[in-house]
Amino acid sequence: MRFTSVTLLLASLASGIRAAAIDIRADQAAGFVGTFDTFTDTACSVGGEGVSVNDVNTSGVLPQETRSVRAYITSPSNLLVIWVHGGNWYPLVIRPGDPSCHVLDGPGRSWNIATI
Repeated sequence: MRFTSVTLLLASLASGIRAAAIDIRADQAAGFVGTFDTFTDTACSVGGEGVSVNDVNTSGVLPQETRSVRAYITSPSNLLVIWVHGGNWYPLVIRPGDPSCHVLDGPGRSWNIATI
């Protein structure tokens, strides 16, 4: 009797957790583009702050102390573009699936998502 009660309880909990995970993934997949982290050093290891990118949050300004960025863009049809002022404005384009550390030179950086 005890075994059956515990089994039923665990089975109901597992199905509830699975249903919640599927709902979260479906909501996230609808407008989710990816994330990127900003760092205060040039090795992508100090002062990491994350930014989530979705249909609503598609552009912004990076903090002045940002020196490097690591991106995790999962949408194959989007690029992360970071505008860097190193004497002249130039774009740093990060493609989907590129998790390498990108060093930024110069102040006044903004970012946006571009469609391929």
